Amino acid sequence: MRDPVLTADGHTYERELIHEWLTRSCCSPLTGQQLPNKDLLTNLALRNSIEEWRRIFEQLADCPPLPLAESHQLKSACIGAGQDKTVYRGILDGKDVAILLVRKGESEHEERILQRLARHPHLVRFCGASRWNNQRLLVTELAKFGSLDVFAEQHRAVLCADREEEEALLFDILFQVTAGMISLHQEDILHRDLALRNILVSSFSSSPLKLQVKVADFGLSRNGPYYYPAAAASSSSSSSSSSSSTSFPVRWTAPEALKNRMRFGKKSDVWSFGVMAWELLGYAEFIPYWKTSSDCHVLQGVADGSLQLEKPEGCSDNVWELAQTCMCRSAEERPSFLDVQSLIFHQRRREGRRREGKEEEDERQHAKPAGC
Repeated sequence: MRDPVLTADGHTYERELIHEWLTRSCCSPLTGQQLPNKDLLTNLALRNSIEEWRRIFEQLADCPPLPLAESHQLKSACIGAGQDKTVYRGILDGKDVAILLVRKGESEHEERILQRLARHPHLVRFCGASRWNNQRLLVTELAKFGSLDVFAEQHRAVLCADREEEEALLFDILFQVTAGMISLHQEDILHRDLALRNILVSSFSSSPLKLQVKVADFGLSRNGPYYYPAAAASSSSSSSSSSSSTSFPVRWTAPEALKNRMRFGKKSDVWSFGVMAWELLGYAEFIPYWKTSSDCHVLQGVADGSLQLEKPEGCSDNVWELAQTCMCRSAEERPSFLDVQSLIFHQRRREGRRREGKEEEDERQHAKPAGC
């Protein structure tokens, strides 16, 4: 956030983004109340905090590597591992943190990205960097409930117990993700791997039903079961490809980027968001295009338009409509993340009004004398 401003709804926004919002809608994106465009007051306290936070980064970079110096301690504290990185649980200033031991050459890349980002409620917070055994360690906040794909699959019965609450929850989760992505794109950072596995759950309440989620793992190249070698993509596609030898998540990647990785842009992240919404609708039970086992066939089918995601059985029509909008084959016709937020906001307002009307009708029915 560069220029935080306070508005009449009591919330803080980035000046440029809320100004753009209010040119299209005169209502608060969070409360729905009328907001005159002129009532934008600089949030000096937050801006000063952001500037101070940026100033201490160099000091954080020289912090000692937390109380995990022995290899056996690291092994016992391991909470996740892949070909690109291993994640450990640690303690910093009395608080649990995640310690990322990233493949050589990638830690500097992600650290540069993390340092460019101010604190945001829907981006995983960077706590600093350190060294251990001649390797660079990145330290971030620890999301208590883990990744959203695992959480959704394990808690499906609770999350979808009430159909109306379920749709509201799904829209709320997606709204939070768009908030994080707007912040990334504002800094001209592309995520390139937006998927449920890279959304972390930091808090959860069953009554009322509420999750707080944060976007994580932006900017890293990957290997593993969800990632397809770029060299294979180059030989599978008739169009030119990036010369990069890293892997990429073919089942979440937009068609224009499958044809040519140099064409990956902000609207390509929006496509991935649509695929992520499909995952969420199915509570991560299946991977995208699960009926097609070959990644090569998925790449070719998505690139030429012959392969499309099917609507999950029994899912919300409104959330599915949003997912389809984000997966428009033409990148130019896809909404921006700010547009997606607007779509979610107006859908939630319509649903709120529908519920209010239903409650009023129920009250009138109960108020009628017997026999009428």
